[in-house]
Amino acid sequence: MISARAIVGMALVAMLLFVPATSMGQDKEKPKSPQQPKKLDKEVKVRATMDYLLFLPEGYANGDKAWPLIIFLHGAGETGNNLELVKKHGPPKMVENKKDFPFVVVSPQAPEFGWRVETLNALLDDVLANNKVDPDRVYLTGLSMGGFGTWAWAGTYPNRFAAIAPICGGGNPAHAIRLKNIPTWVFHGAKDSVVPLQRSQEMVDAMKKAGGDPKFTIYPEANHDSWTATYDNADLYKWFLQQKRDVTAWNGTWKGDKEGYGGNLLCEARKIGENQWAATFSGYCGRDYVFQIEMKGQKTAADNAIRFEGEVDLGEPNGGKYQWTGEIKGDNFKGQYVTQKGKKGEFTMKVDNKQP
Repeated sequence: MISARAIVGMALVAMLLFVPATSMGQDKEKPKSPQQPKKLDKEVKVRATMDYLLFLPEGYANGDKAWPLIIFLHGAGETGNNLELVKKHGPPKMVENKKDFPFVVVSPQAPEFGWRVETLNALLDDVLANNKVDPDRVYLTGLSMGGFGTWAWAGTYPNRFAAIAPICGGGNPAHAIRLKNIPTWVFHGAKDSVVPLQRSQEMVDAMKKAGGDPKFTIYPEANHDSWTATYDNADLYKWFLQQKRDVTAWNGTWKGDKEGYGGNLLCEARKIGENQWAATFSGYCGRDYVFQIEMKGQKTAADNAIRFEGEVDLGEPNGGKYQWTGEIKGDNFKGQYVTQKGKKGEFTMKVDNKQP
């Protein structure tokens, strides 16, 4: 009779006999993968199409005055292909019976739920090119879905707006570092059961943490409709007219020395003294993380160029500090960065608006 111990022993022998040679210490050559690594790097152009209402105030046709512009983004209920729906709330409702409203008003309609920032940006380009609008007095506002659109558009292209007024919306707190220098007035109902008050609160808190100073109006008894009281408030429009973009705005890209490092780069450049400039750069590193670099500039009489330099510590483990340098010549702003650990990259930008 075979003992239990003997049975276990024979089983172990059988297992060893059938163990593949590679697991016994004899390495086998790894088979060649049928898949080849490739990278797509190609500029893609898309057609932007959007219907919108355009209001031109009384006196617009007289002279060459450049008018302030309000862009209004509607809520989800006005989505579709019927522009009459857009007149339901806000400035497009108001100007139906207020011909002397002192703004050009552009009210686009989203064909489906949500706002596409790139399409909106193309719309603004077209409006500025074909109407007597002051590019330094462009104001953005929206309600509910349009409040979310306001946060998203301004967070992606902050240099385009003199002020924003998002109503009962929400956004990405990571954008706060870009939004902090934009005059912002936020509105929300304390009893909002559709978009919680917290969505606006977290954006206001993030902006303050980043160094901004947004205004925040909470209607203690209001539910989701916090827009009627807001757009009926003459102080909102007076506040808009007090805001003017006073920076030279730049748009471009940055690229690192490793594959996958790079992205869009925005810049606000201000003159802070005789031949002295300050520039604030912001860009994406990854999907959500936004970095910021502060640089000081000196204008030289020899070649009329402005040369910048700055330093930033992004908190990378063993990453070291980033040393940035750049130079403005005409409409071009180019530069590079290096780190103590040997990382390097470059940026190229074009001016978005002209300032003295």
